[in-house]
Amino acid sequence: MLPALLIACKGEPSPPLPPPPLEQPTLVGSQACLGCHTEQASGWEGSHHALAQRPLGPDERAALLARPDVRADGGDLLLGAEGQRITGALGVDPMWQPLVAAPGGRTQVFDEAWDVDAEEWFSVFADVRAPGDWGHWTGRGMTWNTMCGECHSTGFDKRYDSVSDTYTTTVSEEGVGCEACHGPGSLHAADRTVLLRRPEMTDCAACHSRRSTLSDEPGEDFLDQYALQTLAEPGLYYPDGQILDEVFEYASFRSSVMHREGVGCQDCHDAHSGRLVREGDALCLSCHETHEDFQRHDRHPDGVTACVDCHMPETTYMQRHPRRDHGLIIPDPALTQEAGVPNACERCHDEGTDWVASRAAAWWGSERTERQERARALAGLSGVSGLVAASADPDPYWRASAMGLLADHVSRSEAASRLLVGMRDPDPLVRMKATTALSGRLGVGEPAVLQAFQERLADPVRGVRIQAARSLRQPTPELLTYLDLSADLPGPLYERAVLLMDRDPAAAEPLLERAARYSDGDVEVRMALAIVYSRRSKSAAAEEQLVAVTTLAPELAEGWYMLGLHRSGQGQPDAALVALDRAAALSPQSPNPPFARATILRDQGRVIEARLAAEQAASLGHRQSAALMRSLETTPGSP
Repeated sequence: MLPALLIACKGEPSPPLPPPPLEQPTLVGSQACLGCHTEQASGWEGSHHALAQRPLGPDERAALLARPDVRADGGDLLLGAEGQRITGALGVDPMWQPLVAAPGGRTQVFDEAWDVDAEEWFSVFADVRAPGDWGHWTGRGMTWNTMCGECHSTGFDKRYDSVSDTYTTTVSEEGVGCEACHGPGSLHAADRTVLLRRPEMTDCAACHSRRSTLSDEPGEDFLDQYALQTLAEPGLYYPDGQILDEVFEYASFRSSVMHREGVGCQDCHDAHSGRLVREGDALCLSCHETHEDFQRHDRHPDGVTACVDCHMPETTYMQRHPRRDHGLIIPDPALTQEAGVPNACERCHDEGTDWVASRAAAWWGSERTERQERARALAGLSGVSGLVAASADPDPYWRASAMGLLADHVSRSEAASRLLVGMRDPDPLVRMKATTALSGRLGVGEPAVLQAFQERLADPVRGVRIQAARSLRQPTPELLTYLDLSADLPGPLYERAVLLMDRDPAAAEPLLERAARYSDGDVEVRMALAIVYSRRSKSAAAEEQLVAVTTLAPELAEGWYMLGLHRSGQGQPDAALVALDRAAALSPQSPNPPFARATILRDQGRVIEARLAAEQAASLGHRQSAALMRSLETTPGSP
């Protein structure tokens, strides 16, 4: 101590003391909050959030014991002949599903649910699923650890071990507790002046959206942690934004004019109870009637319809769970006529689409709005030029969706040019979708495209950086972290293997084998596995995978083409020609099957047939056809 004191006495500054270590907040549970926050507690207790997942209570036990396949064993309830323990309930109203313990630390969600109002069991699936299927309740598609736990509990930690394919999952609290939205509360519990965060719309979006988890480290933007699925992904939405598959609420609401005008979740919903802040039309009119240009526009008699009946129609999922569309759509019967997109009018009127469309045109006119033109573009009714125009929409969500749909036209210069602009858009969702779509152009080797992808590798938003790395197949640390987080799913396993296939096929092989087991018939995985087997001189195994592909997807031309190439390489030219002929019939515009056929026929000495096949390949644009035809001019046997 003396030297430091002497230095200080001479008037020289003493070295600064290091700052005290910052205490990291920890989770304390909702019960630590409720004693002080009584007003919030009264709304939250008994809410859908609080009861999103819970232990079995007396009512749940009674409903389960009424089933012939459930029996009591002491305090436990056991399901089926195997005696699997029922550990809890998922959901609360209008239905809940039993949670069942399974080997390897798994919890499976049972495929029958209890209808709370009807007081009966029913299957949540419209189709029949068998044990071993991905979507059967015993399959990976119904594993709570992967599919449900993150949003139905608080403090969820999956803890998946990919080597043993087991879970040691933990949660701090069943159900969606206070800290799921406000963050860990230990520091606030000890000192009320330490404030917790106020949830924003993106906190709701983490669970109320179709998305994949990119990182377990939150960032400043939603896309730092999640990849949002939009209208650009097939099978999720109709072209006008209406919900098709079970997509929850956030992306739909983000597509709406309400979102663009600054309306948020808590303008309509109480944050703690989840209930509406006003009932019926009063909720909508509390804002809309304050607008100077607002006019009541319902042509129905009073009391027949509500605002939400036309603008937020219900779709029933899981057979008995109706959910409202949060896109705030304006019904468009004309789009029903042109593209088969449903309209809310026909949920009540059974006079037919033409009648509804004529009445709507008589009331509102037939001139199309910009919104209607955009829907037609996204439905593919106005060609590439329509999609290019839609990709300049003022709303970032719609720009992003149009960018994603331009992926099918990436070979067209106007689409590629527009996607290049999208990769530098101010909105990260637009940049992400443009980066995904333009990846199909990377093989051309255009400097401007390559430069744009290199720029996106340094994007300020993690999700865009990861997408650029995926497109470039660059195993960046962030990309590998994303893939490791979902190593229990076949898609990320396949993607991780693709990164290794060219450099280390031996390392890619077990990943693809696991992906094939997990996916139960994904043909893309099987084709990649066949390539790896072939590179590792496992010809019989490669043949088995390709035969499986042509069996599972007999209309897939690429499967037959790969089988033809494989059999040609194995010295089976006749069998190869059969497979290539099938590929050509399925994809008559592809130059690859006739070119491969020409080379086999040349090697068999069937020069005239080979020349015809080569000419066909050349007419379809195969770059090497000219050289093949020149070689055929000097091939023995040529006339």
